[in-house]
Amino acid sequence: MTKTLPAILARLFLTILTVSAFGASGRSLTEAANAVSLGLGKVTAVHAGRSGQVILIEEEHTSRIGQIEIAHMLVRLRKSNGLRVIGLEGFTAAKLQPKWTARMNSRDKLRVASRLLGEGEISSAEFIASAFDDVTVVGVDSSADYKVDLSERAGISRVMYLMLISQTSLKPAELGKLQSLLEQEKIDEAIEFSISSDPWTKKVYRDLTKPAGNTSSELRLQQLEMIEIEVKKRRIAIPNPLSKDFQNYKEFLRAASRRSDYMVDEIAKLMSPASNSPVAVIVGAGHTDRVVALLRKKEIAVAILRPNALERRSQGEMRGNEILSYKRKLEGKSVDVQGLGALLGGNRKPPPVSNYAWLERKASFYYATLAVVDHILVAANQPPYKIDSLPIGYRVDFSKLSRNGDEIIFPIEHDVESGERQTVWVRAAYSKNLAARNSNTELIEARISNLLLEADSGGRNGGKPPSNTGVRRAEGGSDPKKSSKVDTKAKRPSEDARHIAEGIYASFANDKATLEKHAVLESDKL
Repeated sequence: MTKTLPAILARLFLTILTVSAFGASGRSLTEAANAVSLGLGKVTAVHAGRSGQVILIEEEHTSRIGQIEIAHMLVRLRKSNGLRVIGLEGFTAAKLQPKWTARMNSRDKLRVASRLLGEGEISSAEFIASAFDDVTVVGVDSSADYKVDLSERAGISRVMYLMLISQTSLKPAELGKLQSLLEQEKIDEAIEFSISSDPWTKKVYRDLTKPAGNTSSELRLQQLEMIEIEVKKRRIAIPNPLSKDFQNYKEFLRAASRRSDYMVDEIAKLMSPASNSPVAVIVGAGHTDRVVALLRKKEIAVAILRPNALERRSQGEMRGNEILSYKRKLEGKSVDVQGLGALLGGNRKPPPVSNYAWLERKASFYYATLAVVDHILVAANQPPYKIDSLPIGYRVDFSKLSRNGDEIIFPIEHDVESGERQTVWVRAAYSKNLAARNSNTELIEARISNLLLEADSGGRNGGKPPSNTGVRRAEGGSDPKKSSKVDTKAKRPSEDARHIAEGIYASFANDKATLEKHAVLESDKL
C-alpha cells in the first residue's frame, strides 16, 4: 500500500529531527572530550550515537603519571559535565564504597585520596570514589573471565617461540655467537641478536612490541596464531612446558576479548535516557578497539581519550620499579615497601584495593597526621590540644607529644584485627614553600597540586595553602602575632620524609627514638 504524502512528510520530519539531535549530541561530546583532555591527553576518535554518551578513557595499568592524568580528566568531567557514573575494568562489584573516608570532611578526603593516588596506592577511579560522594564507580568486568590469569612464563612464551623460529635460519657462526651470549648471561642481547637475524621474526617482534595503545587483545591473539603457523611450517619441535605456557597466553587473550563483550553489555545498562551527562569508562588500551566497535553497534555515542602517559610510553619502556609495584598491586599489596605501608602492611588490570585493611590503616594514619599538624603547626593552637575528628579507633596521646626544633613528634595508636593496639610514631613538619627536588617527585607533586586546584576543595582558600607559614612554640601561651617563622628556604625533606599534603611532611617509625635522630626537614647543603 502506497504511503500518503502526509505520512511521508511526517516520516521525513521525524528523520530530520533525529539527525539534528544526533549531530548536536556528537558536537557536544566532541567539545566535552576536547575540554576534558586539554593538557592531559588527546581525543583519538569521537563516534556519534543515539542512546547515551560514553567517555572511554584508555589506561596503562602500570603508569602512576597516567593514573593522575586520568583522575584529573575525571575531576573535570564531574565539574563541567555532571559526571556521576564511572564504569571500571578490573572491578566486578556493583559499587565501590571506600570505608576509610568515614568521618572525613570533603577537603580531607580529597587531600588523603590525592596523596594515595600520587604514591600509586590507588587508581584514578578509586581516587574519585574516595574523594567525591556524588560519583558512583561501578564494576563492569566479568568475574569469571577476570580470574583467567597470565603467568610470568606465559608472558614471555611468545619471545621464546620467536627465538626458536629464528634459530632455524642462523648460520653456524651466528649460532656460535648466540651460544656465547647465552653463556655470558647476556640474555637481552641474545634475544635481540637471534630474533633480528631472521627477517620474519624481526618483523613479527617489531609488531609485538608496538606501544600498548596500538594493539588490541584480538590482534595479539592473531599474532600468536600466526607464530604457531610459522612453527608448523618450519617443523620446529616445541618443548611441552613452553607449549603449555603459550596456550595459557592465548586463553588469557581470549578471556580478555570475552571481557570486552561483557563490559559493553554492562556499560549499556549504565545509560540513562533521563540524563544528558556522559558516563566515563576506564579500560586498558587492549580492550579499546572491541569495546568501541560494540558500543557503536548499540548506537551509543563514544569519545576515546588517551592520556599523555600512554601516548608516549611503549611496553618495553616500563621501569623496574613500576614492574615491582605492578606485581604488588596485582596481589592486593601496598606498593609502599619502605614507608608507612611497610609498617602497616599487611598485563592485567589490578583490582581496587580501597577496602583492604592495609589501605584503610594507611589512609587513617595520614588523616590523623593531617589533623594534628593542621591543629598545632598550621593553626598554631596552644595546649591543651583536642581533636574530635580522628578516624574511629585511632587516638593521639598528646601527653607524649614533644617538639624538636620546628617539628613535632607524637604517637598514633590504633586497634588492629587481633584486638590489640599498635602504636606508630610520627615526626611532622609544615612548610608551604618547600618542594622535593627529585625530578620525578616534582613531576608528581606538580600534577597533584594542579589536580587539587581544579577539584576546588583540595586545599584552603580555594585550593591554595594558607598564607600563615609560621609555627608557634608549645611552651606557654605566647602571642600568635609574635610566633617565630620557619625558614623554609634553607630546608629540604629528608630521604625518608613523606609529603602527606600541601606543605606537610612526615616520617613514621615504630619507636620515638628512631624519629628523634633524624629531622623531617634538613638543612640544605649546597
